[in-house]
Amino acid sequence: FSWILLASKETKSLREELLTTDSISEWTPGGPQQEGSSRNTSLFLELLESWFHNPVSALALCLSAQQYELATELTARLAAFEPTPHLLRQLDQLVHL
Repeated sequence: FSWILLASKETKSLREELLTTDSISEWTPGGPQQEGSSRNTSLFLELLESWFHNPVSALALCLSAQQYELATELTARLAAFEPTPHLLRQLDQLVHL
């Protein structure tokens, strides 16, 4: 199953659900299910790869999954972009999330 094949509306719904759930640590690397940690890492990386088309979504996923080093790297790369109104609006929404 390829996460990138989801339609935009479905992707938005999935993103909102994942980023607002309390159980996100169950499927992220280093989550409480140590025996499934490689599976958790695989799922996290699949989601992250499909969300890289939207850097703010990828950043939100990293922060929610407590992947702070990766979030720092994404933030540094985001700083190199010339901000568009759309990017600024997304960042504002992330801050308020």
